[in-house]
Amino acid sequence: MSTKIKLTTVLEAMEISGDCDAYLNIGTGETVIITPDVEAYCFDEDEEPELDGKPEWLQEMIREAREAQDSDKYVPLPSRFEIDEWRMMRNFASMQDDEIREELLNAIHGRGAFRIFKMLVGRLGLLEEWRAYRADAYRQIAISWLEHHNLDYIEDEY
Repeated sequence: MSTKIKLTTVLEAMEISGDCDAYLNIGTGETVIITPDVEAYCFDEDEEPELDGKPEWLQEMIREAREAQDSDKYVPLPSRFEIDEWRMMRNFASMQDDEIREELLNAIHGRGAFRIFKMLVGRLGLLEEWRAYRADAYRQIAISWLEHHNLDYIEDEY
């Protein structure tokens, strides 16, 4: 019997990974997030990284990251490009009434779009609605990803 993956585990890793790589261990259901600092030690597959003098916690993170990148037991989670929060913001804006829609659509262009959008939905009293929409979009991405990889999952509390 295969491990049932907790949907919340996948969602939490997707939320916090940002610019990091994230992997799911399909045997245990645990996730590994590889920060850019740790990734720097994982580049050369043919050479073991120099770990002497590094703190034990960093050595463990490097070993775990290399295993995640090299083992068939791990599958990369959706990246921020696959998640595409900009599209989420555009879709959320498109669901609003005309005046609000235009204001939100204008906010998502240019520098600082994510920050400006979040401030604007707060000012418009739509913050909770946006958070619910975003959470549901993440949930749908996670479920599609799990199903694409034929992984059994359980929907636990998030």
